[in-house]
Amino acid sequence: MAKISHIAKDMKIKKIGALFKKHNSTTWAVNLGLENEDGLISSDYTNFSNAKLLRKNSHINPTQEYTKGYHLRFKITSTQDWVASTYNPDLTKGKFLEHYFLFDAVRVDQFGQPMSETIKIRLPQFELARSLFFYTPYLARSAVLENSLSIDFDIVSNPDHYLINILPACSYPTSHFNDAGIRRILSWILLDSDIRRSFESISQFCTQYGHDFDQYRIWNFCFNPPQLSGVTFNAYGYYKAESSEFFVNEIAGFQNITSRISKEVKFYSDKFIESKSGGKGGNSSGTKNDGKEPTIKDDEEGNSDDVQIIDVVPTLFEFLEAIETSKTTKKSRLRNHGTKDQDLPSSNATSEVSTNEPIPEGTIPSAEFNGVEDETEDLHLYLDRFSAFQQMIDLFCKENSVKNLNLQLNSHRFCRHLLVR
Repeated sequence: MAKISHIAKDMKIKKIGALFKKHNSTTWAVNLGLENEDGLISSDYTNFSNAKLLRKNSHINPTQEYTKGYHLRFKITSTQDWVASTYNPDLTKGKFLEHYFLFDAVRVDQFGQPMSETIKIRLPQFELARSLFFYTPYLARSAVLENSLSIDFDIVSNPDHYLINILPACSYPTSHFNDAGIRRILSWILLDSDIRRSFESISQFCTQYGHDFDQYRIWNFCFNPPQLSGVTFNAYGYYKAESSEFFVNEIAGFQNITSRISKEVKFYSDKFIESKSGGKGGNSSGTKNDGKEPTIKDDEEGNSDDVQIIDVVPTLFEFLEAIETSKTTKKSRLRNHGTKDQDLPSSNATSEVSTNEPIPEGTIPSAEFNGVEDETEDLHLYLDRFSAFQQMIDLFCKENSVKNLNLQLNSHRFCRHLLVR
């Protein structure tokens, strides 16, 4: 888990407040109400690029394991009947004003089956956006910039697939495109019109409701939620049994997500390189922290040529139907034996990193989070790649009097070929 350099150890996040930035800066920060181990309350801040790390009642820079609170799964019909806390102009200068969504939901068990009670849910708007969108510093930074996705990605709709061109100015780490799950969720944000409108409402509300005070621009976070029809939430928080109310601190995952993407999605970048040995990957200089605890320096700039991928608590996503994605490239290179594969992460992670917008002149490595995990059943997308292997097994069984049980899908893994004499 990453640390934030200027915040003390074991500080519990009690409040997540207003965003602010200086007029001559492009970097947004967010106010935090914190509580130490002795119960003393203080306030601090961190860059908004660290939004993925910010969950109410969680601890910054923990030295031990902490419980997450009451665990609850609930299912919604959609967000159309949600009530948003009123944006009162008289309260916009409040340092710790938090906006919520209020709604009823059906409690479900671990198998998604409804239970008897209906629960009243109080969900912070920041937490819903954090768990849906802010799984990397790049997406947090982009969310408060108008038209950021259009600036970084050019989308071409072909008859049988979408082609997403990653434009040269885009600072989304190339190494993330090696992960099919991350490609799938980014495709969902870029191509699903409802999800994209929700993401873009963040910058629109920032412009509309932000106000100037002295040398700062200040804004209390709010946005329009996507419909999320029939989605199940896996959440932690505080449950008030006498009134059947649940106060959400953290959304750990989403299930039964419907996507409006019916074609394959192909990503292209000039930075992608195809190896003539047959493998495809990103030309990434990214290193992986491998369980180490790097320290995030909010006041330092990250170097765009030196990117670390930091493991953080991921949000789990499960789509009803898998979105098929791939990388495509026009460049190629020869890969010599004994030469280190540049597409693979190294273990030379350093102790100090920055989640600010990376620049060539950055003084320390830039950092990106690996903050999402896709649990969608997608093995059927890859079965045809095993056809040659299946033919080899068939021939072997035929020539050696071996019983062959064909390749099948079972839960989230392949059934192994069982060779029985």
